Amino acid sequence: MAEEKKKTEDAGKLSPDNVLTAKMLGGFSLQYQNREIVLDRNTLSKTTQLLQILLLAGKEGVAKTSLIDALYGRDDSVENKNGSLNNTIFRMRKQLKAAGLPESNFVVIKSGMCYWDERIPVSVDALEFSEKARQARLADTLEEQLRDCVAACRMYTGEFLPSMIGEDWVSVRNAACREQYFYCMNEACRELMSRERYEELVELAHAAAEIYPFEEWQEWEIDGLIALARFKEAMEVYERTTKKTLDELSKQDRAVICTHPNRAIAKEFWDQINYNGENQYEFGKWAESPYYTEEEIEAFYDAIRRFVRMVKSDKRFRVTSYKELADKIRSLDTRVIRKEDLPAIKAQLEKDFWPIAQPSYCISDVFLACVEMLRGKTSHTCGKVYGFLETPYAAEHELTVTKEELIASAKAMDCQRFLPEKIRVGSHDIGPADWLDRPVRRGGGGGISQGADAESRYPRRCQDDGFETGRNLYLAAAEP
Repeated sequence: MAEEKKKTEDAGKLSPDNVLTAKMLGGFSLQYQNREIVLDRNTLSKTTQLLQILLLAGKEGVAKTSLIDALYGRDDSVENKNGSLNNTIFRMRKQLKAAGLPESNFVVIKSGMCYWDERIPVSVDALEFSEKARQARLADTLEEQLRDCVAACRMYTGEFLPSMIGEDWVSVRNAACREQYFYCMNEACRELMSRERYEELVELAHAAAEIYPFEEWQEWEIDGLIALARFKEAMEVYERTTKKTLDELSKQDRAVICTHPNRAIAKEFWDQINYNGENQYEFGKWAESPYYTEEEIEAFYDAIRRFVRMVKSDKRFRVTSYKELADKIRSLDTRVIRKEDLPAIKAQLEKDFWPIAQPSYCISDVFLACVEMLRGKTSHTCGKVYGFLETPYAAEHELTVTKEELIASAKAMDCQRFLPEKIRVGSHDIGPADWLDRPVRRGGGGGISQGADAESRYPRRCQDDGFETGRNLYLAAAEP
């Protein structure tokens, strides 16, 4: 009897062949003792999902209530969800035993928690990848960070359970793995390029582009190939990427090809440096991005021109230029902002501070309309606008601005080129976000447009997004 018990225990001990290997990146598969295990031909089955969740939970386990929520949370047709989970556990045990795994209950239930039986060791690629990516973030030196980032990138063979992305628990982990991968790729690519380790750069970038063909990893691959003087291969990657992009665009009803000057001139976007979930610097004290050289800027625009030529030569597309589209819009009279339109525009901006789609107005259009109406006009015809602000100015101390001062500032304002980064109002300098802001947001109905005595106090700490400064912009158009 003791001898049989020892055999059973030995069967579950760790050895290279006795590890249950679960692959969840790029797809799902199980392997045990050098053979593939098919638990259920339906990869979306509840038994398969139960096994996946248990393996991912590891030694920490997962609450039974969490399993019920993950497997049956959205299924209103299941009345007894706890009973359904127990039945699923029973079926999974039966299937694993039939697949040839050692004698076991496989699931250990204790105090409302479910654990995988640790006597059957497991290896899960998604867990190993996430741990390596975590180590990369915590590395003490650049050398260790680069080593861990490269290792993590090589472990990432595809998105987490891509065929099951519709399941909530899969979607959450899929997004987390993707974020970890992008972090490791960006750090690794920058450091490999700076250390002139071009072969590794090309290898990683090529693999990333295969997984995410529309995330611009090909740029790193091309840069690495050019650095290795493999110009023909670099051109092949460019043409292959362009063809793939055009094939994807051809599936859409319409597509817009555009580029932002900041994309061509600066190596990092302003918002990424100064605002990343929270303000990175004291308001008004902005960090500048490093800039590209003249040669790099020209190469960027040359690539854009080459892409446009390819689009024009592709018979699947009918190309409309910006000028043709702008002339058409103007002829339809849909790009005129009238004074009576302002309440509706203000309501839209208060609800969602974003360029207005119908009709099409950007924030600069609204700003210029306010300027025109404060000058006494009743409408503003939208045209070409220059909304990029190099250094938006913010008032640092509390000050008061009256309606008359605001009107005078509008009359004196020069908006022929870029929107002003600093506006003189009375004896004060304020920025465009402050200039547009209204006390109505906090005062509940009062405001500059409602009387000669109305006034606005600054500063407004509003630099989340838009106008390079603020989500809290409100129309300040007065009724002269």
